[in-house]
Amino acid sequence: VGTGEGRTELERMSDVDSAPLIDGTQLFASSFKNRTIAIDGPSGRPMWQSEHGGIGGMAAAPSGLLLSSPAGTVYMLDKYSGAALWSQPALARRSLTGPAVHGDYAVVADYDGYVHWLSLADGQFAARERVGGKAVKGQPQVADGILVVQNVEGGLTAFRLD
Repeated sequence: VGTGEGRTELERMSDVDSAPLIDGTQLFASSFKNRTIAIDGPSGRPMWQSEHGGIGGMAAAPSGLLLSSPAGTVYMLDKYSGAALWSQPALARRSLTGPAVHGDYAVVADYDGYVHWLSLADGQFAARERVGGKAVKGQPQVADGILVVQNVEGGLTAFRLD
C-alpha cells in the first residue's frame, strides 16, 4: 500500500493504520502515506491504487469508496478505477474521523465535536450537528439505520434519518 521513502526510519514509515475494508470480492486498504489500494479478493491481484488515502478508516457506499485524508478532505473514489468521483476540502485541519454511510450521506465527525453529513451524490454539505462539544476520534458507526457517535469523554449520541 505504501513504499518507504526518505532518509530516516520515520520518513520511511508506510503503515496501514486503518482496518482494511472488504466490499463484495474487493479488499481496500489505505496507508499513512495517503495511498489507497484495491485488491481483487479471489485472485489477490492489485486492481488499482490512488494517491488519495487516510488513516481514519473507510466506508463502502453503493456508488464508491469513502475516506478522509489526514489534511481533512473527504473523498469518494470509484470502486473499480480509484478515480476521485468528488472531494470536499472544506473540512481542512479539523482532524476528521473516518467516514460512515448513513442513508444517502457520508458522515464524518471532528475535533470540535461536530458531525457533518455530506451528500453521497456530490459531496455537498447537507447537515451539521454538535455532539457535546468534545472531540470525536472514533469512526461513526451505523446499525439498523441509526448513526452512533462517541466523543472522547464517552458521551454517545445517536441519529436517525426521517
